[in-house]
This record gives sequence, C-alpha cells and structure tokens, in this order.
Amino acid sequence: MDLATLLPVLWFFVIGFGVLMYVLLDGFVLGLGILAPFADDEHQRDLMMNTAAPIWDGSFLKPMR
Repeated sequence: MDLATLLPVLWFFVIGFGVLMYVLLDGFVLGLGILAPFADDEHQRDLMMNTAAPIWDGSFLKPMR
C-alpha cells in the first residue's frame, strides 16, 4: 500500500476515533439531547433538561469582575 492510499485511510480512522471518543465521553448531556425529541410532552422534556442544568452550568467558568 503506497502513501497516497494509506494517508486517507489513516486519517479516516483518526477522525473516527476522535468522534467516537467525543460521543462516549460526553455522556449524560449528549444522551439527553439525543433523547429529547422522543419525550412525550413539554413537561417531560423540561424535566430532562433541568436534570442536566447543574452539570452543564458547572462546566463553565464565571467571568471575574
């Protein structure tokens, strides 16, 4: 296999591994985003999103004053 054939295949696996790790390690919040369209009603969707709010907000830095 020459270099012109090997490099696209190699980058395919590198990028695929990166996307897979992002999906697996992001976990809870990404899972809620995927399941949100399947919620029965607006209340259930709000409940799902409110469970992730402390985790989501906790990962951001507050600006210093």
